[in-house]
Amino acid sequence: MDYEEFKKDVSLRLKEIRRKNNDTQEKLATEINISKENLSKIEQGRVNLTLENLFRIAEHYHVSYDYLCKGESTSTFLNTLEKLVSIKFISAQSGEQKLKYPVLKINQTLLDYLIQKALADIHPKMPDHIKAQWKKELQNNFYNDMNKKDSPYNTEFALVKEDLIYPDDNKSDWKQSDLLREIDKAITQ
Repeated sequence: MDYEEFKKDVSLRLKEIRRKNNDTQEKLATEINISKENLSKIEQGRVNLTLENLFRIAEHYHVSYDYLCKGESTSTFLNTLEKLVSIKFISAQSGEQKLKYPVLKINQTLLDYLIQKALADIHPKMPDHIKAQWKKELQNNFYNDMNKKDSPYNTEFALVKEDLIYPDDNKSDWKQSDLLREIDKAITQ
C-alpha cells in the first residue's frame, strides 16, 4: 500500500467513526482543538493527520491508534481490562490436599478512576471548564493513589468459575489475554 492510499484509508476511517458517533465536523473539531476546515481537509485526505490529532481522536472516541491507522480492531476495552484485571490462583489446604482456586484480581483504584472519568465525560449539564477541572482533579488523585508507597493498590478479588478459565475438559490453560478477549467478546456482542 502506498502512502496516498494509506492516507485515504485513515481519512475514511476517521469520517466513518465520526458519523457512527453522530458527531458533526464542528463538534469533533472543537473537541480535538482544531478548526472545522482543517478537519474537513483531513477527512478528504488533503491534509495529513498529525500524531497529536491522532492521539486526541483516539482518546475522544476510545479507539486504538492501530484502528485509526490500519483498521485493526484492537479493543481499547480489552486493553483496559488487561490493566484492571489479572488472573491469580490462590492456594488453600484442606487436610493433606492442596487446592488452587482461580480468582480475578481487580485494581479497584483504576476502576474507580475510569468510572468517575466516564461520569464526568457524560454529564449533560456540566460546563466544559468544570468537566475539565473535575477530570484533572480525578487524574491527580488517581496518580497520587497509585504512587503511594506505603499502601498497595486498592485490590479486590473475585472467584472465577472454572469453565471460564479452561477452554475445554483437558484443562489446558488459557493465557490471561485470551480470557479477557473472551470477556470482551461477550460484553460487546
